[in-house]
Amino acid sequence: MAINILVCNQKGGSGKTTLAREIFFSFKRTHDAVSYIDLDTQAGNTSEIDENAMINVIDTPGSLSDLSLMASVDLVVIPSRMTARDLPVLQSMMDLAKKSAKCPVLYVLTCWNRYKAAQAFLQVFDDFKLEESCIIPNSEGFAQASAYDCSVIELYPKDAFVVTATMNFVNRVRRLCALPAEQI
Repeated sequence: MAINILVCNQKGGSGKTTLAREIFFSFKRTHDAVSYIDLDTQAGNTSEIDENAMINVIDTPGSLSDLSLMASVDLVVIPSRMTARDLPVLQSMMDLAKKSAKCPVLYVLTCWNRYKAAQAFLQVFDDFKLEESCIIPNSEGFAQASAYDCSVIELYPKDAFVVTATMNFVNRVRRLCALPAEQI
């Protein structure tokens, strides 16, 4: 039976596709049979289906209307940018996940920077006392990786902050799916 990982948020621009692709690339690097299922047709259908997939990474549109998907997967990943505009949507997604998800939920703060606003957002986020969360930095590396259709891990030195944060993220996903960590 395949493991299904849903990357969702009802707001566009939260980093869903970037994170879904990083998860997909992680499993490709470790030679796992993995499919990337693109339900977000904003940039056209970029699905990559492996008929033997044991892992399915599902990328959703910003206007996700079928939240029943949360109830039928093995892991829900909810990214959120760190802005005041994104906080109400994040709170709404948290409520939906509590109500619908029957699996672990990983919250990912994307576009982390060292600005005061991001630090203030992080303090609010910490008040939610979530069991599973991590931070992905604001990095031009993700735009470059997207242009080459590859992972930041393939473009940057292993000790780069963006690589370290991405490895932390994908290995958290793997742990929540009871799968072995990726080693670089």
